[in-house]
Amino acid sequence: MWSEKIVISDIDGTITRSDVLGHVIPAIGGQWAHAGVAELYTRIKDNGYNMVYLSSRAIGQSHYTKKYLQSIAQDSKVLPDGPLLLSPTSILVAFRREVIDRKPEEFKIAALTDLKKCFPLKEPFYAGFGNRETDVVSYRAVGVPPEKILIIDKYGRVRRADKIGFEASYMSIAADSVDYMFPPLSPKTSPASSKNIAMSQKFIHLKSMSFTKPEKFSNFTFWRVQTGGFIQLDDKDLTEYENKRKNLGEKRKKSKK
Repeated sequence: MWSEKIVISDIDGTITRSDVLGHVIPAIGGQWAHAGVAELYTRIKDNGYNMVYLSSRAIGQSHYTKKYLQSIAQDSKVLPDGPLLLSPTSILVAFRREVIDRKPEEFKIAALTDLKKCFPLKEPFYAGFGNRETDVVSYRAVGVPPEKILIIDKYGRVRRADKIGFEASYMSIAADSVDYMFPPLSPKTSPASSKNIAMSQKFIHLKSMSFTKPEKFSNFTFWRVQTGGFIQLDDKDLTEYENKRKNLGEKRKKSKK
């Protein structure tokens, strides 16, 4: 049983570039994935996080969905292995809920809640990737903080769910900021094996120690600036400010004369 952190990823519109075509492409074949998704997810996996793939597709599409995820290859990178959670309903019911009714959160919240009960950690979910507001609702319902929920649009732009000054892409996150957003987790060693480590090896291990609690102790959490309330200004406020600024400027000119 995992005791580390879990990263959730939606499939349709998040890995694939379209919700609707995401249901069709696996059956007919073809690449329809966002650029850089394989590189980013691989680096997240390499940092010690476990991937879980989530979709409101029907269980009857499991074979095609698994084949599609395994077929994604981008610059020699493939998607890391991870459990695939699908809806235990018929294909027509799942398609209607996802594409027509647009209520996939009903299944996703239930599935993630059941998964969460399997882990000893109080909050096993570290982050979540999605493409719609329903994904934000689903992830927040199971304890993923909004600043760790990343939403991608059809153009490949990634933003935080709290919408505070962050916009990137899968490729730029993988290249520039994955180690800050997903700090490497410490490998767990048993007490017996750690006693046999030489002093020099202990020093090297401590020097290269990763974070066991990345959501509390990391460069990202230590140096980030907590945003306060925003000041809202309307046209009247701006006009008054501009008039005061002009009056002060005229007074200064007169005083110099």
